[in-house]
Amino acid sequence: MERKIGEIFEYNGEWYQCVKGSGCKSCCYYEKGQQCKAVYYAVGSCGTSRSDKIPVIFKKLEPIGDPYPLYNHIVQRYAGVKFPVALTEKRFINCNAINNTIDIEVKQQNTEDMETNEKTITVPDGWEFDRIGESGNIVLKEKKKELPKTWLKCLYSIGDVEYIEEDSEINKWNINDQSDDGRLFGDSDRNLLPLGLGKPMLALCQLLVCRNAWWKQLGWKPDWEDNFGKFIIYKSCRKVKKGRTCNESHILAFPTEVIRDQFLDTFRNLIEEAKELI
Repeated sequence: MERKIGEIFEYNGEWYQCVKGSGCKSCCYYEKGQQCKAVYYAVGSCGTSRSDKIPVIFKKLEPIGDPYPLYNHIVQRYAGVKFPVALTEKRFINCNAINNTIDIEVKQQNTEDMETNEKTITVPDGWEFDRIGESGNIVLKEKKKELPKTWLKCLYSIGDVEYIEEDSEINKWNINDQSDDGRLFGDSDRNLLPLGLGKPMLALCQLLVCRNAWWKQLGWKPDWEDNFGKFIIYKSCRKVKKGRTCNESHILAFPTEVIRDQFLDTFRNLIEEAKELI
């Protein structure tokens, strides 16, 4: 067998290239004191037995990273390619002479292979298939937990809450009037609010439950002393707006722009109700 100079070929699941070169020690098949493995493994002639009389050696191509999609194919990238190359394989191959790499389509199992060599795994709860690793092992990734989209789901997800014993109904009072039970308002009536802030305050309390639920789910809480950017929702000129800050504290702050926008879209009604207080 005689390989073309520059030919990329597969042997026993690994990829090699036939390149110009002399000296057995430069060949990936060289073993001191052993018969030439290149000939023994029938990967190709390398010496004067070649018809073109050009000495060659064989290089093993090293994979880079994990397989990834490219032009509707799943490929594996390999480094250390010598250009120009000769391609004889009947599968998708993409060459990059700038960084001396080559992308080779990963061979998919056919029906017969799958019937005789089927792999099954039990995926634990909360995990899902991610990719096939460099050594052919199956890599799992933790499922992203869905962020709660209602106030009630947020309430159940945060766990611990504080309860203020008061009627949820918003009533208007005059502090100079005597209450129905004959007593006057006093120091114990700490849940009284300025007129017009009852509904905004109730909306703010619900909003903070939702905010804390999302913070808990994301494993994040703003540190207003660091210099990392936070993405915020705030009120300006009587309108709800979106922004970014580092150290300027805001009630509604999130780690990314995407999360902030999702929160605004999900709880916009509550935010509009509480905007006088945010």
